Amino acid sequence: MFMKQKAKLLFFTCPEKDTPYALLGRRISKEGEEYWWIPGGGVEEGETLFQAAARELSEELIPTKQITDTISKYQELATNPPYIQYSTGSSDNYIFFIQIQHYSGILEDKIGIVDEFEELKWFDLNNIPPTMSREFIHLKDYLTKEKIEAFMQNFDYTRFL
Repeated sequence: MFMKQKAKLLFFTCPEKDTPYALLGRRISKEGEEYWWIPGGGVEEGETLFQAAARELSEELIPTKQITDTISKYQELATNPPYIQYSTGSSDNYIFFIQIQHYSGILEDKIGIVDEFEELKWFDLNNIPPTMSREFIHLKDYLTKEKIEAFMQNFDYTRFL
């Protein structure tokens, strides 16, 4: 049986010697329940996983110039950021971890919303909202300072900042 593929982008920023932050979006389900999750969606025929994640980002959000420039660098260099993979009953899912250069004011920068999200917010990894998507169970072990630092040690993010 062919599983649908989904690709998502998890943006993180690391203040110097502080806990990293992750960018999350608040959604409302068809049943009216609020939950937090990350941008992304289905992979279309002919797309790579990262191309699909970048397309979904542009369909759902109006990212800051810094986010757009970072995504463009990955595409120009034909390089994928580190990712995790997990399967649910209906899809194979890929979450790419993308570091965004930290600067004063980044946590207050406004990211526009086109579709699917009610709001976006940077969360300190020690204060992830309790109302996360059901799929969070597959991601939660990676949203720690130690795991983010391991990604940073094993992948040269500086090429893309």
